[in-house]
Amino acid sequence: MLLTKNLRLKAISGKLVPKFVKPFRVLNRVGSLTYHLYLPDKYDRLYNIFPISLLKLYIYRVGQEPLPIPELENDKEWEVEEIRDKRQINNETR
Repeated sequence: MLLTKNLRLKAISGKLVPKFVKPFRVLNRVGSLTYHLYLPDKYDRLYNIFPISLLKLYIYRVGQEPLPIPELENDKEWEVEEIRDKRQINNETR
């Protein structure tokens, strides 16, 4: 199961967001502390390699179904029309 700590999920309140989301299949181990997960199309914007600190072992219980996958927030993309000003730090123009 994946920890939702760093995921921006659609929710009414932060208290109502589930702490972990659905168990995902581990495809392979990438490093000593990272795993490659199979994520559904709903989460295609996420990078699918996660550190072990964000994962939790899922223990199947008879008669208990996993929670549905929550939606991610829609991040709006902004386009820069023009640069109006510049600043100087340590005699360098940025």
